[in-house]
Amino acid sequence: MNELKNRLTRELQQDLQVKILHSQYWNLPIHPLKVDFETVRQTKMDVLMKMLLIAFRESDFKDINQLSDVLLVEPLFIQNIVNKMLRAGLIEKREQIFTLTNKGVEQLKTETFVEQPENCTEKLLYSPCHGMVLQGELEDPNHEQFDEYRLYDHYSDWDVDILEISIIHKSLQGFLPVEETPHVQTVIAEINSVAPLAIDFLPCLEFQLYNQEKDIFYARIWNTLLAEWDETLEGQINAHDRQEWREKYKGKI
Repeated sequence: MNELKNRLTRELQQDLQVKILHSQYWNLPIHPLKVDFETVRQTKMDVLMKMLLIAFRESDFKDINQLSDVLLVEPLFIQNIVNKMLRAGLIEKREQIFTLTNKGVEQLKTETFVEQPENCTEKLLYSPCHGMVLQGELEDPNHEQFDEYRLYDHYSDWDVDILEISIIHKSLQGFLPVEETPHVQTVIAEINSVAPLAIDFLPCLEFQLYNQEKDIFYARIWNTLLAEWDETLEGQINAHDRQEWREKYKGKI
């Protein structure tokens, strides 16, 4: 922490018009959320799968060998794709005849194969003071030595039940795999549950500054989770404390 503070102090002091009046660490309360959701993998339908779906739509087939004879494709290849479509619910057997389901009809129209959903769980870090999920991992085990963010009470009247699902959905996008081909895409199919966990704390470093040339007081806040200056927290503190600082530091500038 001291190394970080020294580095940021040197950075701020590069502007000769800026005077550091005070610096302090404090803890920003963070609400971890356990999110259970489902993803599906979507791929551009290959030629053989389209041929099979069209065949099932247009004719009555009872077994793989019949299909093999008509399509002139090895039975093993057909069997693998038929099994995949059965598992995904694109086709079913009615009275021993392969038949398209409604899902199969829709996917044939779009020529997109949607695989079976996969269950996933992720932990998100929601900050009521930011109104958003913050990306990163909380690592500092010594947060108890710092006071709580003094403006947190303005934002603490928050509950997971009022959190917009779009915020969760957008945040989960970062956990999805990046596919190597544009013909393959993994998407979030459904968010099943969002459960709050025990509140954690994010250490932040605050500098209270005075610019002599512009005659203004202002704050710079270093967010240790994001590893950057936090304009959201700076805006909150500047709006709340700037006038008080002018009185407090009247004899020190």
